[in-house]
Amino acid sequence: MRKNKQHMKIFIALGFLMAINSLPLAAFSNHSTLHTRNPALLSTSRREFFELSFLASPGVTNSYFSPSNILKQEMIIDLSQIYSASGAAGFRAGGSLNSGSHTSLHIGPIGLAGYWGTQNLARVTVPKEMLGILANGNEIGQTYEGNGDAFINSFVEYGGYASYRWQTYTFGLKAAGYLPLAYTRNGRSTITFSTAESGAIDVEAGMNAELYSVVDLENPDSITSMDATSIMSLLTEHGGIKLDFGLIHNPERNRPEWGLALINIPVIGALPNLAWQFSATTSAGTAGLLTGLSGGTEEAFEMSEPELEFGPLAEATERIYMPFRIGGFYRFRNFPVVDIIPHAEVVIAEPFRFNAGVSVEGTRFPWSLFAAGLAYEEIAWQANLDMRFDMRFAELMLRFSTNSPELLGVFSGRGARFQIETSYGF
Repeated sequence: MRKNKQHMKIFIALGFLMAINSLPLAAFSNHSTLHTRNPALLSTSRREFFELSFLASPGVTNSYFSPSNILKQEMIIDLSQIYSASGAAGFRAGGSLNSGSHTSLHIGPIGLAGYWGTQNLARVTVPKEMLGILANGNEIGQTYEGNGDAFINSFVEYGGYASYRWQTYTFGLKAAGYLPLAYTRNGRSTITFSTAESGAIDVEAGMNAELYSVVDLENPDSITSMDATSIMSLLTEHGGIKLDFGLIHNPERNRPEWGLALINIPVIGALPNLAWQFSATTSAGTAGLLTGLSGGTEEAFEMSEPELEFGPLAEATERIYMPFRIGGFYRFRNFPVVDIIPHAEVVIAEPFRFNAGVSVEGTRFPWSLFAAGLAYEEIAWQANLDMRFDMRFAELMLRFSTNSPELLGVFSGRGARFQIETSYGF
């Protein structure tokens, strides 16, 4: 009996050693779930024949508030600190939520895959000049108004993938249909501030934009009641078509050296069937701040519930395109136990964005279990730590990120992002 237990321990130990011995062959930054950056990465997985993979990645960010501010029993809002913490663009807040799945099959040099994914991004800005007025004082009886940018981009896409490996290069092409769930144009954030000699203070903040969608955002119940037939009708009548093209140089299949990509090449733009002049407003104020405080009133300020208005626009005639992207990466391999991979991407959309960063990945166990990076991605700077557990037939990758619209605030806890990826196959 003891011998059997000893043999079992030996087999388990050998299996573990065989699994971790191949860990250095994998690369974090070029994982197959990153095919949204370069479609050819779908052909770099360690599961060389078949793979089923899932991804989810929610995140939020802002220029000032951190858990230490929010979780206090009494939250104190210091306008001077908000003004100092915000960058030249002003106070910025936003969020993202990405998810997706793919199934891939590779036989020899040819790869095929099907996939779906969602990309959701939003940001609102309060201009620096307005923060300065709020923080440093104003003239009694005057009304001040400031404007910043605001946008919402929300898409769902679905499609297929084909690749071909020629010598040490892999070419990948995705063709996909997509739908705009929420897309804004000419988005502006507004804030007005006024005071009176009586001590009255009024503040109103809001967002205005042209909002386009293929679903009735004004009536959420109609969205939850949609069936497969109505979804297919939206896809055929209002969906757009786009292409992604990617090229990578990967002498080692799972460790690409460099790559270039064109993402969201427009073919046919989506034509949303619903359009609104959308506005969201909220206000706060007091009839007399000094009176409220001297009277012992617990809440000197009264805040209103946010109000949403959907003013119908004429029938949408302009087509909506997903943000066109041009990007690439390069892997520096001349280091003892790590690879260093810088990447950059230009996003030609409203608003125009430039994403860039660098990742450091371990190449030998146990360092190959970890990766770290610093980058500006879409709306914020982010510093991330990745942990990866890959046993070839199953893989789990976790990413923890802290972020901020300002580089110096990236480690302050003003924002966070979490990403989980799971993959299975052989």
